[in-house]
Amino acid sequence: MHCGKKKPPAAPVKAGLPPSISIGGNAPKSPLGKEAATTPVGQKALSPSGGPQKNGPAPTDIGWTSEAKDWAGQLITGHTTTGRVLVLLVFLLSIVSLVIYFVDATNGIDVETCRDWVDSTTLQIDLACNIFFMVYFCIRFVAAPDKFWFLLDVYSIVDYCTIPPSFLSIYLNRSWIGLRFMRAVRLMTVPDILTYLSILKTSSSIRLAQLVSQFVSLWLTASGVIHLCENTGDGWNDYANAQHLTFWECVYFLIVTMSTVGYGDIFCKTLFGRILNSIFILCGLAMFASYVPEIFELIGTRPKYMGEHNREHGKKHIVVCGHITFESVSHFLKDFLHEDREDTDVEVVFLHRKVPDLELEGLFKRHFTTVPYRIALIISLVTHIPECTT
Repeated sequence: MHCGKKKPPAAPVKAGLPPSISIGGNAPKSPLGKEAATTPVGQKALSPSGGPQKNGPAPTDIGWTSEAKDWAGQLITGHTTTGRVLVLLVFLLSIVSLVIYFVDATNGIDVETCRDWVDSTTLQIDLACNIFFMVYFCIRFVAAPDKFWFLLDVYSIVDYCTIPPSFLSIYLNRSWIGLRFMRAVRLMTVPDILTYLSILKTSSSIRLAQLVSQFVSLWLTASGVIHLCENTGDGWNDYANAQHLTFWECVYFLIVTMSTVGYGDIFCKTLFGRILNSIFILCGLAMFASYVPEIFELIGTRPKYMGEHNREHGKKHIVVCGHITFESVSHFLKDFLHEDREDTDVEVVFLHRKVPDLELEGLFKRHFTTVPYRIALIISLVTHIPECTT
């Protein structure tokens, strides 16, 4: 017998249904205080928009654009073999296209002529190169993280000026030499190509290659600009002041101008040519004054005895280090390279921390075919064995 109010009986639960679904009565409340929505058995839950509600979060879908961007990035990077081959191929075809321009600009061909590209071998080769450049441009565009700055890139501008004229020459059945000289800008990628091929390894050699490639690239590009202006003439004068100059005459004219010699045998007659020549004089003098001394400094300060020793395959060699003086080296060589020894076809490599003096250098020059000298830091390896304590 219980005192007070009796406990109400529990609501009956229909067999086969989970306890969270009740038959009749109030719906169970959620922890937030709101009533949980009940769904009749056999009926799908509807979303607030009226459609069927999906279970779980929507799957994350990586679009084909992201996959294409990753693929293009791996294709043009210099860290993969495919990327290195592609970059090298682009450089080689740029050189081929530039050589074709040299041939057309040297053989007396006018800037604009009526030539059928079917009968012109140079136009056919240049068209094939530009088709490849167009495909490479599209790959670079897909891989570019910022499309806007990619369109303003130097090499993109080169493609704008060289690829469309090649296709227009087919449509118009006319050949225009025009801006094909801008392929010379690709020469600035020479240090990157040589670095990919592991030809340039030191910072001084890479910097030297950069200076030379930039100087030559600017020189050839400016020569192409002068060649175009002088062979075309000024439009407001009905092109009457045009003069026929070959490309290499323009190259000679600019190097004479840049070196401040100025013979006066070749000069610009067009207004555009004179304006561009004035700009080139200012830029060329600044580059000539800064680049040439740095180039000679890099060449002059290059260590004579630094570098790697490449051993010939199948030839023996020994390494000598320690107390390297004229007396010790001369006595060693006199004994080691004596004619009475059975095997004298051995290369002797001397390692020392200092540059040899003139007397020792003269000794090495007398044996330069068998005695290389290298400057190296000899490190003594000392094994330290700690004492055991009991």
